[in-house]
Amino acid sequence: MKKVLIKDNSLCKEENTFDYEMYMQACIKIAKDIKEKYDLSNPNLGFLGIARGGLPLVTTISQLLNFRNISFIQCKMTNSDNPHDYGDFKLLGSYIEPNKTNFILFDDILYKGKTSDGVIEYLNSKNIEVKDLYTLVVDESFNNNSKKISYNSGYECKKDSWIHFFWVEDINQLYLKVGEQNEK
Repeated sequence: MKKVLIKDNSLCKEENTFDYEMYMQACIKIAKDIKEKYDLSNPNLGFLGIARGGLPLVTTISQLLNFRNISFIQCKMTNSDNPHDYGDFKLLGSYIEPNKTNFILFDDILYKGKTSDGVIEYLNSKNIEVKDLYTLVVDESFNNNSKKISYNSGYECKKDSWIHFFWVEDINQLYLKVGEQNEK
């Protein structure tokens, strides 16, 4: 099942900026949804952020819910920073908290589902169950009819649009300023 938590047309252009206000609105909705659905005192439950994009989300949600059982998995799908320059799924590494058998996954965006499918396949091979996946944004064309878990997103974007997350844009601007200062 695909569920979008915030219904609006904020991300309906070819390229969109996902600003801090949108980020916090999505995080609050996601945190409330998790709190309603899960017993966070369950010792077998953990949060797993997919690096790089899912790390800001999993960190923010863990802070909002005061939930410290966080793991991460690093994989690669993109070949560059160019829009839609995708390659094959590659698992690069992971830290999965020992003795956790159930995880909620977090990522920044859900486009075709190749990254989440690769992560879920890897976790299932380790006898770890994925309960849900939460993302900030889902592409409107994403179809999960054949998937076994629930996909939950803060926002939905127009098919094939490109999202510029505020932290990437801010870091890029800061980097340019630092580079200019170093040249002087």
